[in-house]
Amino acid sequence: MNRIASVILIVAVMAVFVPGAFVSAQGGSFSLTITEAELNSLPRVTNPINRNVSNVSVDLQPGQVHLAMTLTGRNGQAWQTVSIWEPRVENGRLLWTLVSVTANGAALPQNLTAALNNAARSIQQAMQQAIRAEVGARYTLTEVTVTDDAFTVTGTR
Repeated sequence: MNRIASVILIVAVMAVFVPGAFVSAQGGSFSLTITEAELNSLPRVTNPINRNVSNVSVDLQPGQVHLAMTLTGRNGQAWQTVSIWEPRVENGRLLWTLVSVTANGAALPQNLTAALNNAARSIQQAMQQAIRAEVGARYTLTEVTVTDDAFTVTGTR
């Protein structure tokens, strides 16, 4: 389950920063936005790499990102999972806080929640790399905004 959770979260959240989502750049500032519809139409969401993951969807809510997916274990048991993440900018970097996670409507065991937190650290590193690909190696994020239909980061280069 730890490997599955790590792969799922990395794939789903990395989808937030897709080449081409760059919408404005003036002087030393930038803004990078992707809509909920764009997130949910990405190949990595519609066709996850991991064969044990299916029915992935991203639901943006004010200040939060909800990730829903079906995880199928080696024994064939399926878990309908929902994890809620809150992004924030701290010291110029995008960080993620796991607010809650459920499987089949019940809380996950503590050991699985810890695995999801470890995956969030991997996601942060992957997000930093994706931002670098769009805006260059040197940047400082100043704000992250999540609305009902868009995820936006702004910063300076």
